[in-house]
Amino acid sequence: MKSELVAGSGNARKVTETLVDDLADEMENYDLEYNNLDDINDKDSLTIDKISDTSKTKFSADIVEARKIVKTILDQGHLSPFQSSVRPTIWNQDQSLWLLPLPTLLILTDTTSPTFDVTYEGCHVINPGSFINKNKITFIEYYPSNKKAELRSLYV
Repeated sequence: MKSELVAGSGNARKVTETLVDDLADEMENYDLEYNNLDDINDKDSLTIDKISDTSKTKFSADIVEARKIVKTILDQGHLSPFQSSVRPTIWNQDQSLWLLPLPTLLILTDTTSPTFDVTYEGCHVINPGSFINKNKITFIEYYPSNKKAELRSLYV
């Protein structure tokens, strides 16, 4: 970019116009270099198509909510991913809530979210949901040998 530092209000206007013109020229060069879609080969376009197809897949609201919960907790690496203004932190005990390194199994007991069994980044996350609902008791059995979880229920 060309820029001149000259004192005076009339000269400042010239400098501003020069900077705007230089910026426009750079943007034009950027468009020519990086937005030329003719250079994409077929293999790249197939990959893009596959990615866009998976984003169109419809999931139930419970699955979407479960994925958001798991992604939020594991990406932040903390069992209480809230701001201090929302949920105050006892700093002497905070290290016990960290998830670094990520565990292989995390069992959440969030009664407000649906029952789910999700694996994300190699961490198997299970939430049994509400334990008692009307006359039904719901729980999850986890088998470490084959890393499987089964939803069980009893009627009272």
